[in-house]
Amino acid sequence: MKYDKYLRHYEDKDWRAFKQMVQRMYGPRYIFTNKRFVDWQHRHNGSPSSLCLIDFAGELKGVLGSIPLNLNFLGRDLSAWCYANIRVDPELRRVGLGVALIEFGRTPGKLVYGMGHSDEMTSVYRNLGWRSDIRLNRYLKVLNTANVERLKTVDAPLTAERKPVENGFSQNSCTQVHAFDEDMDDFWLAVRDKYPITINRYSTYLNWRYADHPMIPYKIFVHRAPDGSIQGYVVVRIEDSSGYRIARIIDFVSSDDSELPLLQHVTAYGERNDVDLVDFFFSGDFHVSSLLSAGFVKNDAAGHETIPMLFNPIDRTRKTVNFAYSLPTEELRLQGDAPYKWYVTKGDGDIDRPY
Repeated sequence: MKYDKYLRHYEDKDWRAFKQMVQRMYGPRYIFTNKRFVDWQHRHNGSPSSLCLIDFAGELKGVLGSIPLNLNFLGRDLSAWCYANIRVDPELRRVGLGVALIEFGRTPGKLVYGMGHSDEMTSVYRNLGWRSDIRLNRYLKVLNTANVERLKTVDAPLTAERKPVENGFSQNSCTQVHAFDEDMDDFWLAVRDKYPITINRYSTYLNWRYADHPMIPYKIFVHRAPDGSIQGYVVVRIEDSSGYRIARIIDFVSSDDSELPLLQHVTAYGERNDVDLVDFFFSGDFHVSSLLSAGFVKNDAAGHETIPMLFNPIDRTRKTVNFAYSLPTEELRLQGDAPYKWYVTKGDGDIDRPY
């Protein structure tokens, strides 16, 4: 490729110039100015840096953040990349450098996906042959009707339950934990066929992603059977922004019988902690029946369609989360080019950012 000489991977010596580039492109408070976060996201599990750079004679002009992951792809393990950030200096756009960066960031033949990108990037991905017409579902449950009513710009009434929610499981079967133990590995092997294409949720990955996050104190709830075996888990982040308190379900994997109890537990937790609403972004039709049974509604339901998805600050212009993937071989395309087979949540990329 004609731009190869300008593309390379990030090294430790680049930090000062990298931070200056990020401040110029994104602003002084953007999370990529935090070295602890950058090292956590792009050097986890001892891997070399997965940040890719555009370097013009020592001047950094673009970045692609890619996260190495392991997928359950229809029952087999498959290494993949999640694209997290891509930005090119304005004077170098529309000359092919962004596309070159996207291609450089991927090992030939490796599956890649991304989420939360702009509509402009959706068009770029489509032109590269990606499947890029996917939007994540959003389901919500309003707990504080009076407060959430102030967010609406339509007259339709909200669906809400303010009364305390009864848990649908025996006492102490759902508990908060601070890390995932080896029982999680047994659970994942037992349940992963339910989720045809998704990140392999072994304890090592889950602890890196949630328990050991350097900035976000996630709440992790695990549901166990009477014999002590894990039957499901849910990861929640509590967000206080613009005068509202939101419980974000960031990850949720469960056996069929534990779906509703876990959702009821999150709702009860929200009630006890003065949460205004709970929401959950995901692909496919996973968990929908249990979400509806637990009192959640889709975000396009009457009265809910104008509730913002971003609260820090409140932003009414962005209403959806884009999702795209690239399957590099004919075999993978024949097997996996079906969005309903994919299960991704906000936790499967880097779009869960309250900072």
